[in-house]
Amino acid sequence: PNGVFRYRGVYHLFMQASTEGLPGAKPDGVYWAHLASTDLARWKPLPPVLVPGRVGGSAATALKFFSGGATIVDGTPRLVFPAVFFPEGSQPCPQWNNETKPNMTACSADYYMATPADPSDPWLAAWSDP
Repeated sequence: PNGVFRYRGVYHLFMQASTEGLPGAKPDGVYWAHLASTDLARWKPLPPVLVPGRVGGSAATALKFFSGGATIVDGTPRLVFPAVFFPEGSQPCPQWNNETKPNMTACSADYYMATPADPSDPWLAAWSDP
């Protein structure tokens, strides 16, 4: 799991999963799945939170999301994670391999944060773009 917390009586679990077969996702990527439970025995799958190729708004597109964590700050849940973004309309940065590193001039690799789109929803079904 990337993050576990309890919020408004609901337990939340975030974990990395393969994007294979996930509509609108970058192939061969990893996204953050989201499960929730009120009793820790029965878990409800919720919409994915961080999906490469699907998140980013108008300024940039997510290329990769990595392992991160979850916490609650001043009563608001937050997901903190490293990611690589590339500017909209540009070529994606090449992927890393064991021998070389990509030319990062067109990419932004840093830590990002997502917060709930509706903090009043105890299931936290929607999240902000990073």
